[in-house]
Amino acid sequence: MRQLDIILREVSDYLGISINDIKSKTRNKSTVAARQIAIYLSRKYTKCSLHVIGDYYNKHHASVLYSQKAINNHLTYDKFLQNDISIISKKIENILINNTVLSETLNYIKYKQITHYSTGFLGYKY
Repeated sequence: MRQLDIILREVSDYLGISINDIKSKTRNKSTVAARQIAIYLSRKYTKCSLHVIGDYYNKHHASVLYSQKAINNHLTYDKFLQNDISIISKKIENILINNTVLSETLNYIKYKQITHYSTGFLGYKY
């Protein structure tokens, strides 16, 4: 699962706003706030460019930059937003860490299978 998908799903689940609404052109206050949080966290947890994130959320890259700045500004004084982002961030970090560990484990298993098949009895390589 892509990182942007994980972030969007976690924001959607936590805030109770559908993924389709977050990615839509809807401009009601709660949807815009959810979209801005998702964009902020996408910038925080991925190396994706403004254009890639904008395309993902159906927004212009300038809107991505605006969302990031708006959330940064609100974080300086809004304790509720700080709490929400902290909770969502912890969930995202747990998922990303688990996915990384799973990926590394699968790569290790593949490596062991390859080395197992390329070595013979008593470790002599064929």
